Amino acid sequence: MFSTKPNLRDGLVALVVLFFALLLLFLPMLVRSEGKTLVITTADSTKEYDLSISRTLEIESNGHHLTIVIENGAAYVSDTDCKDKVCLHTGKIRESGEVILCVPAGVRILVKGGKSNVDFVAG
Repeated sequence: MFSTKPNLRDGLVALVVLFFALLLLFLPMLVRSEGKTLVITTADSTKEYDLSISRTLEIESNGHHLTIVIENGAAYVSDTDCKDKVCLHTGKIRESGEVILCVPAGVRILVKGGKSNVDFVAG
């Protein structure tokens, strides 16, 4: 009827379960995630930049000047001539859905792509 001693079938079942457990553990590493892009929307245009390529961007919008730096997979406003400087103090953004707004200049800087921890982004 029932055997208490392990046999070959028990070993095979254990190996199959172990295989699928390891597959589930390492599957996220095997799947390629898409790269993140930085979307800069001004009063005149919308442009996208690869977040993995370091660069400095000079933006003119609504009579204001912004310097945007992309480095090490993050972006931030390093200089602006607007009065309140909220965009300057926002800091670095790197996760999908994070945004920097400069209302006087009418500029929106948004990270898009990759995995997102954000459920919803308004705007």
